[in-house]
Amino acid sequence: MSLAELKARRRRRILQILQKEPVSTQQDLLRYLHADSIPATQATISRDLRALGAVRSPTGYVLPGGAPNNGQLGGPDSPALREAVRQYLLGVDRAGTIVILRTAPGHAGALATEVDAARLQPIVGTIAGDDTMFAACRSNAAASGLLRQFRDMAASL
Repeated sequence: MSLAELKARRRRRILQILQKEPVSTQQDLLRYLHADSIPATQATISRDLRALGAVRSPTGYVLPGGAPNNGQLGGPDSPALREAVRQYLLGVDRAGTIVILRTAPGHAGALATEVDAARLQPIVGTIAGDDTMFAACRSNAAASGLLRQFRDMAASL
């Protein structure tokens, strides 16, 4: 597994943990990750929390827009998706109902992980290779909207 894929996996797991469990300290989060055999250090956790937009509240760490157990995995405003687009997306195109996302070699899987976690409405399925990810949409109009969404996201970063 590449470092980019490991980071995406770790951040996705952090999102899942924060949505289900009250996490008071970074040390608690580190224990959850280690229990899932995901390597991390306190410094890595700190960077991940900052990148995901998590903040410390009186009840523990919370994600933007809600408290733990808010049931949301992301959406187009997901900090994790925005970070993945910033880090990995090199280009975006469309062919019919398929939106094609280009990355550097070895990074398509990491981007696909965050796209899947965000549960974007137009997408019915994704597939990733080494440097290319396909996102299948139900219609040409949905694919056009998704293309604009990714272009806007990339332009705003």
